[in-house]
Amino acid sequence: MAEKIDIPVTFTQKSLAHRVCMLVHSDGLKYSEALLEVCEEHEIDPHDIAKLVKGPLKAKLEAEAKEEEDAVQES
Repeated sequence: MAEKIDIPVTFTQKSLAHRVCMLVHSDGLKYSEALLEVCEEHEIDPHDIAKLVKGPLKAKLEAEAKEEEDAVQES
C-alpha cells in the first residue's frame, strides 16, 4: 500500500477570498465563520492566514464586524 503524503495547502489572496465567499453563499456562514472554517479544514493558524485577508474580503469582514458591534450597542 502506498504511503499517504501530506501536501501543504497553499492559498493566494484570490483563492482564499473565493473559498470564503463560496462558504458564505452555499452554507450561509458569516464571513468570519467561513474564514475560521477554512483555517480549521486545512489546519492553518488564523494568525498566519490573516496576511492574505486584503481587499474586498477584508472590507466584508470589517463591515460584518461593524454590523455586529452596532447590534450589540443597540441592545
